[in-house]
Amino acid sequence: MDGVTVLQPTLYLENLAAPWAVPRIVDDGVLAYPLPDDVAFPWVATDDVAVAVERATTQEAPGWFALPGIAATGREIADAIGAVLGRAVRWQTIRPDEYGDMLRPHLGDHAADGVAAVYRNLAATPSVPAPDPALAREALDWVPRDAAAWARQAPAFTHVVVAGPCR
Repeated sequence: MDGVTVLQPTLYLENLAAPWAVPRIVDDGVLAYPLPDDVAFPWVATDDVAVAVERATTQEAPGWFALPGIAATGREIADAIGAVLGRAVRWQTIRPDEYGDMLRPHLGDHAADGVAAVYRNLAATPSVPAPDPALAREALDWVPRDAAAWARQAPAFTHVVVAGPCR
């Protein structure tokens, strides 16, 4: 292969289905995340990134390919997850350091502090436009799924039974 291939994904939807997030979503109906609920961000599923990796590899496609997902607000994502669970889920914007504290038991101090720093930067500039996926769409025939399609297939939500009140 002549050249280098760089794939640039954006925010991963799987962060919303991680061990530090799912219990609070399922038990309390709260999706806590360090981004505003009304700003659309380009969330991408790791399975969609994997498709791009496979196609770039088999096609030996050199270049820089942006892989932003379809932009969705926190409210839209919470609604999509709630639809799968069959109950209301609300987005709760938390401080980046609170998110780091959620991650700490799972990832350790260094990673948790690094992730919190990333979200402090994102919170400071929430209106940065998503990178253009046109090259990935053209060269790799790449199309990401939206948050609702991802939620319908996410094992963290599709294999959960939400119990109602006992009567």
